[in-house]
Amino acid sequence: MGKKIGNIKVESLHGERLTLKNMVTREFIGFYLIGILSLGIAYMVSMIMIAVREDGKGLHDLIGGTSVTEVN
Repeated sequence: MGKKIGNIKVESLHGERLTLKNMVTREFIGFYLIGILSLGIAYMVSMIMIAVREDGKGLHDLIGGTSVTEVN
């Protein structure tokens, strides 16, 4: 729902259709598991990466092989 409001979508880096494996890797491993195990440090690192990197990818995007783009 938040993606529709923000007018964004998650895509695979290779232009393929997103699979369940991509999303599980991105969300649960790349975002939640690493964030919890690092006691929140990974969340802050990911926010800094999104703000600083030219492509706007966070840690979870790199792990999941995804990117976030604007929908026109």
